Amino acid sequence: MTVHSRESTVDLCGRDRDRGSATVEMLAALPLLMAVVCFMVFCGRVGIAHLDLAAAASAAARGASLERSPAAATAAAQAAAELALAGKDVTCARLAVAVDTTRFTPGGQVTVALSCQLTTQDLVGLGTLGLVVVDAAATSPVDSFRALPTGLTILDRPFAATADVGGGAA
Repeated sequence: MTVHSRESTVDLCGRDRDRGSATVEMLAALPLLMAVVCFMVFCGRVGIAHLDLAAAASAAARGASLERSPAAATAAAQAAAELALAGKDVTCARLAVAVDTTRFTPGGQVTVALSCQLTTQDLVGLGTLGLVVVDAAATSPVDSFRALPTGLTILDRPFAATADVGGGAA
């Protein structure tokens, strides 16, 4: 039986030749580790921005549904979206607010879609340039018993009843 001995790792001065090799290996892996950490921060910040944008879309839809006319609903949605994002860490390079008022009638609904262009410099904190687009939408019902806008009659309602509301003859 032959026993092979491991080659000596001690140099002529008596020092271990493998000493410090773990440090060199770690330095080689450090850029990859930093890239993974930056990517994780980036994904977390995009996720938080999406949540903030969804909350802003919900606030904008609710604000629009409380108005009396489609024009006022559009203006209220824009203002509510900007106000909701003002206190957040989301800085949109361009914020687009689209308000769908095609069903803006009592019992209908209002849908608000937000699109925000975020710069990657704000997301990671590094000097990288680029844009990430985050979208969110929300729908809010219009109150069924709200007063009608001026100029409309009861017959203009999509759910106008023809039955006797009084409950019968007296």
